[in-house]
Amino acid sequence: MEQNLLTTMNTSSSLKRYSPRTSGVALVIVLSIIVLLSALLVAFMSSVSTESASAKAAVRGIEARQVAESALNLAISQIRDATRGDAAKRSAWASQPGLIRQFDESGNDGLVYKLYTAKEMVVGGGQFPPGVDPKNPNSAKSDETLEEAG
Repeated sequence: MEQNLLTTMNTSSSLKRYSPRTSGVALVIVLSIIVLLSALLVAFMSSVSTESASAKAAVRGIEARQVAESALNLAISQIRDATRGDAAKRSAWASQPGLIRQFDESGNDGLVYKLYTAKEMVVGGGQFPPGVDPKNPNSAKSDETLEEAG
């Protein structure tokens, strides 16, 4: 009987340690921590994807600006080269839409500097006689057409 009493006491003390009210608390705490960490992970991944998209957009903007500036710098370079005077040669220049012409001191055609993109940006003056649209070389007007218009 004494042994039954000890067994009953041991059983009752073990029941007190693992009562149904306290045994589920650890599970709830662990699940709460997992949910919190999952929410933090989702927020971090969202932030990373937003930052990546923002960085890509910034790079595309910088590339577009550089392309625009390179075209502008090409035109500026052509204008500087065409209008640079040589004191020994005493040359002159004249501009028209799309290009700048250089003339020597006798008034003969020199070089033609194109202000638009082409395979050859500087050509001899004979390739573009006055009155020819540089973008449409077939648009040359003959002397008869010029006299009729005048």
